[in-house]
Order: sequence, then C-alpha cells, then structure tokens
Amino acid sequence: MGIDTEWILKSWKEKGSNEISILQVATEKNVLIFDMIKLYHTALQALNDCLKPVFRCRDVVKLGYALNCDLHLLFRCYGDLECFKKCEGFLDLQNFSATPKGGLSGLAKGVLGAHLDKAAQTTNWALRPLDNDQLQYAALDAVVLIDIFHKAFSNPDKADDWKSKIDCWEPSRKVHQCREKYLKTNLSGISMLRELADNRVD
Repeated sequence: MGIDTEWILKSWKEKGSNEISILQVATEKNVLIFDMIKLYHTALQALNDCLKPVFRCRDVVKLGYALNCDLHLLFRCYGDLECFKKCEGFLDLQNFSATPKGGLSGLAKGVLGAHLDKAAQTTNWALRPLDNDQLQYAALDAVVLIDIFHKAFSNPDKADDWKSKIDCWEPSRKVHQCREKYLKTNLSGISMLRELADNRVD
C-alpha cells in the first residue's frame, strides 16, 4: 500500500495547529484520504483503532517516498496516538531513485515515463473542504507509489531487490531536518482499510 501525507506550509499555518493536514493510504483498488485535522478532534479512538493494526503489520508493505519524514511528522503532530509510534514493514522508494533531487515526480518520470503535476502541493491544505484538484493530487501521490513499485520490480531479476530494504520505523531513530529536506526535493492489512471505507466517519 502507498502512504503519503500533505503538510500545511508555514505561510498557511495557524498558530498552534498541526502541520499534517491529511494522510493518504492507497491499496491496489482504493484510496482513502484521512482528514487528520477533523478526525483527531472527532474520532480519535476510531482513527487509532483503524490505523494501528495496519502500521504494525509486518506482512503489509507500506510504500512511501521519504517515508521516514512522513512518519516522523505524524508522530510529532499526533504522537499521543499509538498507531504512529511505530511502523513495521515500510519501504522507502527514495532508496531506489537514481535522481533523488527530482523527488517523487522525478522517480515517476524515471520509472513510469511521466512526471507528476505538483502544482497543488503548495496550495492551502488547512482549508476545508479541500477542492477536487487537491483531492486528486493527494490520491495520485499515494497511488503512484504502487505503480512505481510494480513497474520497478516487474523484472524477475529484480523481483527480490526490495526485500532487504524493508524497515521498521520508531521515533527514537534520528531524522535530521527531514521536513526541510523533503520540501526541498519535492518543490525543485488492506482488508482493514476496506472495512474502514465501509464504515467511515464523515
């Protein structure tokens, strides 16, 4: 599954508010967009109960780009939730990028042959409701991770290259200036989630 987040830039951020606006989780068939700002205040326990089994399951590979940074910020912003205190089975596709300065868009170009449109990245993610362009952008950022993974490792000779890169994230691990590094590069159980989609909180 693909994991991504969208952040509220300092120019849009209100004092005391969290930096993470939404969390995107993509599977082979669905994309779920979690409104972290709303759910944190209205459905805290449901959010934690849904995400914790997924984040702790080693058998469900969580794909991301600079995923260390996303996990670090989720913990920093929502660290009182158990689900964000540890992530088992994550795979950072940045480790396989030949052009890390191009960010996820550069990796998509290298593997899939097309850049991502990043125009919506610097829009105001604090506003509600999010507009269609923002929702489509957010969904694509998560879905493309799965497409990249399948394409990059479709060759039988490379089919197992990723397995040694599977990692476990915990907040005790050092993350140096991950927010600034991520912004710089980007500006230049599935069944559990299906169950949530059927019982989502509006």
